[in-house]
Amino acid sequence: EPVAAPAEPAKPTKPEPKYDTITSTQFLTTLARKHYGVKNYWIFIYEANPSLGNPNSIRPGTRVVIPDRSTFEGPTPEATAAKAQERLNALARRYKL
Repeated sequence: EPVAAPAEPAKPTKPEPKYDTITSTQFLTTLARKHYGVKNYWIFIYEANPSLGNPNSIRPGTRVVIPDRSTFEGPTPEATAAKAQERLNALARRYKL
């Protein structure tokens, strides 16, 4: 009698990428508020889209990937906010924002 092969362990599934579009009224900050509830999390959207360049010069019609929260979220909301602020400060120095 044939022996059944053991079942393969389930592979963790990555969330499907989400996309959204910059418009004349929808910027990285409004996308962050829409998708995460926190406007300062725009930095994580920006970092997930390395071709954007200067964050103040993103053209309407630009399609951006919206990273899943699990890719940047810290152990607490305060830790995530601190991480966002640290990255915002570094970006501000780079682009003189």
